[in-house]
Amino acid sequence: MPRILPRLIDKILRQAHHQKNFPYYKPPRRPKSLHRPLPPRPSFHPAHHPQSILLDTAPDNPITSSRSYLYHKTLPPRVVIPQNANTRQGETDSPRTMTAEELRWWANPYLRILSSPMRYCFDTDHHFPADTLIRLAPMQLPPTRMSTSQTRITIVPDGVLNPRFAVRRSGRASYILCSREAISQMVKSGSYKRVLRGAQIFMNPRLADQIAHLLRLRVLQELELLADRLQCGTGSRSGAGTSQTIIRKLTRSEWNSLKSSGSVPYEDALAILVVPPLNRHRVTKKRPEASMSAMPPEEEHVSFPKPLPPLSEMLSSSHDSSPHASVLPSLLPKLGIPLYNGLTAFPNRSQRAALFAVLTRLLGYERKMRYFAGHSTLLPSFPAGDQSKASHAFLLCSNADNSKRGDAVAVAIALWRLHMFEGTCNI
Repeated sequence: MPRILPRLIDKILRQAHHQKNFPYYKPPRRPKSLHRPLPPRPSFHPAHHPQSILLDTAPDNPITSSRSYLYHKTLPPRVVIPQNANTRQGETDSPRTMTAEELRWWANPYLRILSSPMRYCFDTDHHFPADTLIRLAPMQLPPTRMSTSQTRITIVPDGVLNPRFAVRRSGRASYILCSREAISQMVKSGSYKRVLRGAQIFMNPRLADQIAHLLRLRVLQELELLADRLQCGTGSRSGAGTSQTIIRKLTRSEWNSLKSSGSVPYEDALAILVVPPLNRHRVTKKRPEASMSAMPPEEEHVSFPKPLPPLSEMLSSSHDSSPHASVLPSLLPKLGIPLYNGLTAFPNRSQRAALFAVLTRLLGYERKMRYFAGHSTLLPSFPAGDQSKASHAFLLCSNADNSKRGDAVAVAIALWRLHMFEGTCNI
């Protein structure tokens, strides 16, 4: 110990003079528009040019000023823009809201998944939408005495969490299918080594469990952002109606009818989550505390008297109004509504407590919205009795109307990525 103390003190003194970078959330920069109205189509007829076109000093010369004829895309529309949104000085592209048709597209989770940027999957040698892939980034490990000449690298999941909670760590990354089986096969076969050559790679043997934990945390983060959005907009829309309801609980009669028929009779339904409240501890008589930590959860050994249901099930929809439903019924699949079981999807009690807490918070904002709107009977009414009481099933809806209140599609996409990762979906 006396021999290492002088070196430690010297290193601490040297590090004290360096500037410390504290990780904090930086709001994204406002995108800059390069869109310009194109000049009229130039003429190359000799009669219109008394001299060489290269000697023409006009600002729209197609040869010397060819950049003026480059077409740039306009900025994408937004669901809601602030009232004081103005065009920047020097820009011609003004902010605009989505049209009615664009709002319908925005309220569809499958269109949102397919419209995500295309990325190359090194495991299958194909391109897929980014929402169907997992981003893996190399991170350099600090050198040790045993390996000072060769770079030590590990591969970690990057970009799985919401950017408002965790920024991306690396600009260089690779992509692989959002599947536990694909991750386990990659770790077992060592196919990641062809992406990173000339480096000593240390692979986490529990990488699949780490990704699954982050995918569950992404669901909680999207629900938190949705709750914050509803909290800010509660009471601001006096004309709110039933079509603007984002989440509500199914009654016991509705839940029993849904289980017996296997069909979802609700229009604009995105998903159904079955999340019962957590029981108290037998000894401490306390419920588990909610946790949204990105650190690995503590292993729990909880036994259930009955086998758990599958993580998700696909139910048919009685409101499938797509044109292929009657034209091509045998070639294209029908619309399905996923049903997620909270006990299986969130086995950790702390995460499940956070899930139940944020869902209860969302229900409170929905009640406030109906109260401020002056409607006390927006939801379907049932005769008094046990069957009219609320069940443990939460119905998540999305349409062009309630998309302005909050982005429920982001929650559905996060749940669908967990659905794909656990092997219950084929891409």
